Amino acid sequence: MRFSVERDRFHEALQTVLYALPRTSTAEIRNNVYLGLTGSTLLMYGANLDFSVEYTLEVQGEEDGAITLPGKTLESIVGAMGAGMLRLETNQQNVRIHTGTGVYNLLSLDPEQYLPRREVKETQLVLRVPLEVLRKANETVSFCAAKDDPRPYLNGILVQARDGELRFVASDSHRLAFYRVTSADFTGQADAIVPREAFEFVKRLKDGEQPVRLLFGENSLALEAENARLATRLIEGPYANYEDVIPRPDGNVLQVSREGLEQALRRLLIVAEAPTYLVRMSLKEGQVELTATSGSVGEGTETLEARYIGEPMDLGINAQSFHEILRHIDDDEVLVRVYAPTSAIRIDPAHPLEDEGLLYLTMPLRLE
Repeated sequence: MRFSVERDRFHEALQTVLYALPRTSTAEIRNNVYLGLTGSTLLMYGANLDFSVEYTLEVQGEEDGAITLPGKTLESIVGAMGAGMLRLETNQQNVRIHTGTGVYNLLSLDPEQYLPRREVKETQLVLRVPLEVLRKANETVSFCAAKDDPRPYLNGILVQARDGELRFVASDSHRLAFYRVTSADFTGQADAIVPREAFEFVKRLKDGEQPVRLLFGENSLALEAENARLATRLIEGPYANYEDVIPRPDGNVLQVSREGLEQALRRLLIVAEAPTYLVRMSLKEGQVELTATSGSVGEGTETLEARYIGEPMDLGINAQSFHEILRHIDDDEVLVRVYAPTSAIRIDPAHPLEDEGLLYLTMPLRLE
């Protein structure tokens, strides 16, 4: 294999592919990235047991071939070199990299032993989705997914295609995020529970002229951008019936400044006691009062002007979780809908966009 390529373009491609490498692996080849050259097209990809990421790059190709190289070492070398052309050539298992001012020799492991690229078999549905929609879905939903729950589906993001609508759901059983986008371009139906880390790959995608293609397969899903592609296994379902737990949009309604409530909770977290970060929320006409008490620190109270419709009510909230939800809502005001001290609390932006829907649920805490 022999080719030359501009360093900046190669570095961008390499960083994208490295997203798929496992953080640690005892199998040396799993720490490598695959490079395969055919003509002037260089295919780079990385893989783990859940998903693979590939990137195609146009280069000045001289001799076809395939190699695997230690990904982090290669990225360190390329990242440290200045702008200019990079040249790579192989001699059996040795790979020589010319950086302009230096030459580095790395050992290639057998590319035939590398993890295979994931393919989407038995494709059921293909949707073209604007990248900004996927980015917003990731930003507003992913943080609510569980991290290591024994119920596997809670560790993923539910992506649901319904005629005219695309939905994204995540929950750790204590809180739930629901985001939907409506568009006449979304036709067909499919469900996929995507591993959270795989879905967060959308943060790595660069803006392009074309929408991202979502390919729903029987046991896999792919995200295809102009140069980059991720293919992932799906988490076995079914997902919990989230629609049954979303309460009606009436009830007692608090309309309050999102920033004001967020900042009040941020200050109260200084004195709120871990691990529950319990804050008493007292709702009454014209205001909301928030109180945090810690036996080892003291007490803090915040009072905010607000519009409240309903009977006066006291309930407990996890201030850390509630604060995190508020940070992901892009609106000046929020609607906090409460039903009973032991029922789920629903949080909506006060001024939702016409073709979007966003809501959060969080479970209250017991007050002593």
